[in-house]
Amino acid sequence: MLWHVKLLDLPNEIILSAVEELPDDSVYALAFVCRRLHHLVLPSYLARKGFGPGPGQYLSLFNHDAWDAIRALKVALFKVKLRKLFYLVDCKKDSGWLAGEVETLKRVLDKVEVVEEVVVVFDRPGITVEGFPFILAGDEVGEGHEEDRLISVLSTHARNVLDMIVSSGRCLSLSVGGDVFPRPSDSDHQQLGSTVDNHPSRWQALRRRLVQHSTYLPRNNSQNSLTSFDLHTPVLFQPPLCLWTLDTLNYSTITKISINQQWTTDSNLGNIDQWSLILPHISMPSLTDFSLDYCAIWTHDLIAFLRRHRSLQKLYIGHHVTNPPDPLRLGLFSFQKSALRNLTHLQAPANWLTFMLSNKRSLPALSSCTILVHPFGTDKLTLSSSLDDPLEPIVHRLRSLKELNLSLSFGAPLSDWIHVDPSLEPQDKTTTTTRVHSLVTHIEACIRMYALPRLVSHKMPKWLAQFPALRRFAVYTMSGAGSFAPAQKELLLQGILESCPRVIVEFGVVDEVDLVTRTRAP
Repeated sequence: MLWHVKLLDLPNEIILSAVEELPDDSVYALAFVCRRLHHLVLPSYLARKGFGPGPGQYLSLFNHDAWDAIRALKVALFKVKLRKLFYLVDCKKDSGWLAGEVETLKRVLDKVEVVEEVVVVFDRPGITVEGFPFILAGDEVGEGHEEDRLISVLSTHARNVLDMIVSSGRCLSLSVGGDVFPRPSDSDHQQLGSTVDNHPSRWQALRRRLVQHSTYLPRNNSQNSLTSFDLHTPVLFQPPLCLWTLDTLNYSTITKISINQQWTTDSNLGNIDQWSLILPHISMPSLTDFSLDYCAIWTHDLIAFLRRHRSLQKLYIGHHVTNPPDPLRLGLFSFQKSALRNLTHLQAPANWLTFMLSNKRSLPALSSCTILVHPFGTDKLTLSSSLDDPLEPIVHRLRSLKELNLSLSFGAPLSDWIHVDPSLEPQDKTTTTTRVHSLVTHIEACIRMYALPRLVSHKMPKWLAQFPALRRFAVYTMSGAGSFAPAQKELLLQGILESCPRVIVEFGVVDEVDLVTRTRAP
């Protein structure tokens, strides 16, 4: 006797298993047979297009799969959760095309219940170092109503995109990036520094607008759901978008911000005074996590900003930040007992750590500290030159911490950086003087290469033996543990186990821990 079983009589698990064998077009058609199949099958179709809440799933506007996902979202009877939305803004498109993309983005957000992260990257338009990029053009100022002058279509489009994302109330984390200015080089420093100087009227107008605007800050917006904001492009702090950026930052929901990729260094101080103008207008009472790199800010302006944010718990200061003054010469004026009382985690290069911890009463809640070390070129990494000597003035503070981390970042893993310090020869181990390296409990080595030289793996165990308090060692490469051949990995682990029997070894991918990497496409 034959039994006829209808498709809808089957359990959901069997239906989904059968759907996996169907081509995309068939799955899409099946999703509109009835309401049950619609809610059951359409999420499976969207997942094929990378649209979903799971790890590795994201929607990238506007590639081939994105158009298929958008077509399905238009007719979906339910809202979906999305882990990541990526939008590359092609600044060379005409205004009509860009306006259409804004409408499409709005339709996507209307169908999304929540999106964990939105990444917007401005594709660099044709620009020169002599003037403002085209995306900032059109805000020329003159006599009279300079703030009402026409702003370029691209600047308007940028505000429309960012406004829509923030005001949707569905975005938890927003990252904005893009190479709007060319990367500075030694030959470009003076030219890039004069980019703002050649347009003083822009900043005079912005100063007046900031003063008028300041009476309305900070603001609250019940629709804003942002908790994290990464500002990884200079466009957000230029006149056409600066007020929008300040408005967004001054929402009380934001707890984490990262200011990065502003493309200014100590030798290129073209806009360092502009931060003195902007920073006083940023106030986030809920800010607990702040990261800063590739940005030139006067130390006293940065300290004033940090002092205003009393809830700050985590602070990251990268290598490409204006060097602080010598605390021994300036009488430790910047960090008294009342400053940053709630800060528990601090990551910074040695010069900033010395500046902030020289005062015994500063940062009273600090429990964890990370020393950032980035060897350049063929410099040999000796413990005395990179740790012990520069941090000797604050060794008493470092000794009181629960954790002292060492973060190493290498562009190329030359074997010279693994250098056994002569001060740790057996005849010198009886010394009673506490050296900074002897306090290190965790080490992370980020190596931006896919394969680790065998000589480095061979010398690493003996190098790690120089850290008597070490409990954890993590090595990150471009391909994680896959950069090690099985025999090489086994040899490395065996050597570390013999030299440091209590150390836990971990392998990972460098981009997962690189806090200062540029916002980029998935």
